[in-house]
Amino acid sequence: MSANIRRKVAIATAIALVMVATRGYHVGSEFNLGDASLAAFFLGGLYLGGAGWFLALIGVAAATDWLAIAGGVSAWCVTPAYPFLALGYGALWLCGRAAAPLQEVALSQLVRVTGYLLAGSLAAFVISNLSFFLLSDYFTGMSLATYAARVVQYFWPYVGYALLYTAVGLMVHGIVVALRGQSAASPTRGV
Repeated sequence: MSANIRRKVAIATAIALVMVATRGYHVGSEFNLGDASLAAFFLGGLYLGGAGWFLALIGVAAATDWLAIAGGVSAWCVTPAYPFLALGYGALWLCGRAAAPLQEVALSQLVRVTGYLLAGSLAAFVISNLSFFLLSDYFTGMSLATYAARVVQYFWPYVGYALLYTAVGLMVHGIVVALRGQSAASPTRGV
């Protein structure tokens, strides 16, 4: 297995583990971390690329949800709108891909990477909420304007967790790159 594939497998494994550990709690509390799924798909696009990795993370998300529901968590959010989550995650993945050329550049690019993350998060928020409104059958008789007014309050917490987890992911990446650079420059390497 090539070093690049090993690196991608390690990144995908870390992203999947964080997503599994946090999925199910969209908004954190003193007992639960908020959902890292948005950041997982953005970072996946940024570091992994390729449709195969995207589909693998979609599979992890769906399997995690299925296991949680089988274990007694409410299936309230699983409606005909559920497959549209993949479209929202796809928007984040594509924004991560668009930001990929910036990942090895100076910290000054962080603003641009953040812009891509915000754009992807906004797209995911709109896709997931609009599809839920239109397809869940929970909001018959409610206008789209009323629904939008009710869900807009969740936008910044939704994006906040994406920003937080992405920042942590970028810092971990920076530390790993720095440590790898130090070990490559070390005269005792391989001893």
